[in-house]
Amino acid sequence: MTNVEIRYNPFLVNTEIFINNKPSKGQWKTYQKTRLQQWLADLFPYLMDECNDDLKVTFRGTQLDFEDIKAAADEYMKQYKNVHIQLDKPMIAPDAEARMNNLKNLFEKLHAECPFEDLRSEDVRKKFEEAMSSKFKVSVIATMSSGKSTLINAMLGADLMPAKNEACTATIASIEDHDELSEFEAVCKDEDGNAIFNCKPLSAEKMAEYNDDPRVALIDIKGNIPFVTSQDMQLVLEDTPGPNNSRTEEHTYL
Repeated sequence: MTNVEIRYNPFLVNTEIFINNKPSKGQWKTYQKTRLQQWLADLFPYLMDECNDDLKVTFRGTQLDFEDIKAAADEYMKQYKNVHIQLDKPMIAPDAEARMNNLKNLFEKLHAECPFEDLRSEDVRKKFEEAMSSKFKVSVIATMSSGKSTLINAMLGADLMPAKNEACTATIASIEDHDELSEFEAVCKDEDGNAIFNCKPLSAEKMAEYNDDPRVALIDIKGNIPFVTSQDMQLVLEDTPGPNNSRTEEHTYL
């Protein structure tokens, strides 16, 4: 029986495999910097081709990745009854939540004790909290009348964003995914971030009205973006004015 050690770091997206304590140079190396799940179906065929023996496998990584390894091993043994793959007790690394909590604690300590005042500012804290947030922002940026709003409407499955062959997006619209909502709703804010309008449900007519209102600088929208789930991550789509939109000079700097 050949001893195999698999080390997978999902944070660095890196796999290392050792055969009888020596670094493996098998075919799997092509995928070393690729997410394990993308080539997991080929892992045990590659190992069997290299070892040509039953395998005793030790895994170092996260619990979820180990469960995927175990499922792949079981599937391979179902196909090849004469092959035996023994999975030893995994060496589980701290999970992502524990790493995040450690990072937050470290930031709090540094933020409180750092001798540089600029690094203790609320702006630094805000940026850190944004970086740690589960929200994943995607800004749609292109020149005027290039189809940004049309693209977002297609993604939303609703004609919500103003779309026509002229300068039509005058404000920034942020659409945050909330799977539990059956209708879109919005809060309009001025340049200072103050809420000036609330709308529920949000319609294309109301969006056009808010977009044309010079008092509105930002439209915060919540609703169900149909092609994603917000279970682990919240997608936020941002529809922006084209930088060549002459309706307001500030658009050049967005």
